[in-house]
Amino acid sequence: MRRLFVVVCVVVLLLVVAHGVAVGPVLVQGTRAIREAQAELATRQRTFAAAVMADQRRWAGDPLFAPRDGGDAAALLFQHVAFEGRAAPQPLPAEVVAGLKDAGADWPRATLDVSSLDLGWMAQLAGFGFWDVEGPQTPLSGRPFEGMTEPIPRFTDVLAFSKARLLKGLASGDVQAALDEVHELSRLCLTTELLVGDMVAVALLGLERQAAEEAARRGLDLGGRQVMTEADQQSLKRALWVAPASTALLAPTTPLDPRFPLVGRCSAERELASALLLRPWAEPLLPERYRQLGDQLAQSPCRLRRLRAAWQTTGEGELPLSGAALCDATAGGGSCEVPDFVTRLPFVRPAVGAVLVSTATTDWFRLYDGDGGAP
Repeated sequence: MRRLFVVVCVVVLLLVVAHGVAVGPVLVQGTRAIREAQAELATRQRTFAAAVMADQRRWAGDPLFAPRDGGDAAALLFQHVAFEGRAAPQPLPAEVVAGLKDAGADWPRATLDVSSLDLGWMAQLAGFGFWDVEGPQTPLSGRPFEGMTEPIPRFTDVLAFSKARLLKGLASGDVQAALDEVHELSRLCLTTELLVGDMVAVALLGLERQAAEEAARRGLDLGGRQVMTEADQQSLKRALWVAPASTALLAPTTPLDPRFPLVGRCSAERELASALLLRPWAEPLLPERYRQLGDQLAQSPCRLRRLRAAWQTTGEGELPLSGAALCDATAGGGSCEVPDFVTRLPFVRPAVGAVLVSTATTDWFRLYDGDGGAP
């Protein structure tokens, strides 16, 4: 994002030098870049449509995504999982964290002594329905929405606790319970409405498989339990990563599929934070797309309470139409010489917006390149 704003600042500085004369060509070039990006996205969507929908259908009915009663797990989880800027009351001991880090990919065979760790709280995870990371139990409660910069849970703690629990299960021989508890934690991560939460959930399923393989090597009884294969794990990762293509500013006018996305919808809609950030600059160029996205958010079954509120207001979560905002966004970055009046010159707003939109794109189909796109 910093590089993106530097590009924008260069454009704006050129406009200052040219006293606005160059704005027209910049707008034309930016609009052309938008059309080219849309065409490229449409091509990739057509290329991978069958593979995308195959992955989506594969997971739509999986128990990992089934609604569950039981309420919010935040109060329990945030006793142990830190939030960026706020420590957890009962963290994993530092020596265990360090030992896991030293073990790296070979963590299932780490010689850490985890016998004294009290991880009984993880047995309670199955009783919860979801994990709300911005609810009343969190630092985000009541805070203005700043979706691109605000703190999130420290998901590295989730991974560390899961490894510790699996190691304890391997050491005690009761690996089945450990696998169950980590699986429940993966399920809850899928309810955070954060794409990073989804990716951590996928990683936890990989930890399950590694622990099960180590258990089999040791001759421990898994009771016939089946863990996710690596192929299925990659399929799930693709399904979740591609879901935000449904909320992309430059999405093709022809939808990939009327049902898309079947999984990952809430995290995909949370990615509207980027569209919200660019809205003051980009909406004049893409008014119909912003209307569609607003309708989609309004009709969403997801929580997303703070994003919804910000979408209905002016200024919250948005990049203001000012040189000062560009300066802050780049932490200096050469943009602090841009006076505010420049951003109010005729055609500057759509010209800068065109540059922003055409460069601030994510390739949501990238995991389908190569074998991932095979029919």
